[in-house]
Amino acid sequence: PSKAPTVAPSSPPTTAAPSKSPTNIPTSSPTKQPSKAPTVAPSPPPTTAAPSKSPTSSPSVESTSAAPSKFPTNDPTSAAPTAQQTFPPLAAPTSQPTSPPSAATSVPSGSPTNQPTSTPTIAPSSIPTNQPSSIQSTAPTDAPSPAPSQPPAQANDGPQIATFDETYKVPRCSTVGSSCSTQDSSGGSILNGRGSILNGPEQNAPNTLDSCVDGSSGSYHSDESIDAISIRDGSLIGQPTQNLSEGATVTIDALVWCWSSGTSDWADFYYAVDASNPDWQFIGTKGCPSGGQQTLSMEYTLPAGTTQAVRVNFRYTGSQSACSEGNWDDADDLVFAVSSATSTFPPPPPPTVAPTSSPTKQPSQAPTSSPSDEPTTAAPSSKSPTNDPTSSPTKQPSK
Repeated sequence: PSKAPTVAPSSPPTTAAPSKSPTNIPTSSPTKQPSKAPTVAPSPPPTTAAPSKSPTSSPSVESTSAAPSKFPTNDPTSAAPTAQQTFPPLAAPTSQPTSPPSAATSVPSGSPTNQPTSTPTIAPSSIPTNQPSSIQSTAPTDAPSPAPSQPPAQANDGPQIATFDETYKVPRCSTVGSSCSTQDSSGGSILNGRGSILNGPEQNAPNTLDSCVDGSSGSYHSDESIDAISIRDGSLIGQPTQNLSEGATVTIDALVWCWSSGTSDWADFYYAVDASNPDWQFIGTKGCPSGGQQTLSMEYTLPAGTTQAVRVNFRYTGSQSACSEGNWDDADDLVFAVSSATSTFPPPPPPTVAPTSSPTKQPSQAPTSSPSDEPTTAAPSSKSPTNDPTSSPTKQPSK
């Protein structure tokens, strides 16, 4: 019990738990009601009074910020411009160009001027144009060209893909090109396979001009077959540069399938000048370097003839033949168009005749066609006769 009890007890005793750290001094004026939702953070400091209704007439003496104003003035500064240019380009460029002109570009303008330059260069270009001028020279050379011009470049109509021809009964390229092949861009070939071989019969067999037949023993891509034939302009290691032309060097490529190690398989190459009446001329024989798919090639010179043919006779053992017809043998032909020598090599124009040694500077403006037949009858041109009489006067006086 309290040693000094109050005179009167408190009217309603409190029910809250006592403070663990009570204040030493009571509040002078306690709140009547505690806050129901106290703030988490104290309020910010109160703002100052309302702004002045009469601001100062002088600006602040403090330095301006480094960043430019987002709202620039409408009037430019009266001071001198800065020595350094601004980085962003002007929205309205000056009407006067800079004093040093820009350097010449290495690539010509896509939209050149219509007017020539007022100060052309004295020296000609070190790299002349590939196209001749359409304007005739006003100062031709005094001497003709020492050598006539070269023949025009030969045509190159590109590679041609052969299709089966119902007349010849073989693949044919009817249009002249730099090559002719039975194999298209996807790798498919109308000669793929052999005769009626198992798993790989040949389309439109036998694909020969003279009905030379294929053997039907064995199976596809286990035993012998010709899968494609092509002929191209150029040598064995060259690339086509012109159309197939009379007198040109060409190469036959035969895509074949060689059995086992390939040592028993051989390809005989032939050509015919006239595909309508083939007389096979032997070119050469090539053996398989190994088994599986191989390309065997043979080079020769195209003879005269506009529709020619080549044959590849692919045989198992045996001897050279244009048509061996063995059980594992395959013979195929290819007909192609050839450009004639006259159309490929037009004769160059003859050189000009040498000019005169000393041509006249100016031609006569109106030369006479012939001299007058009779002398003129007009009065003498002299208006002042000579002072001395003639040494021998006329015998008869003038009428």
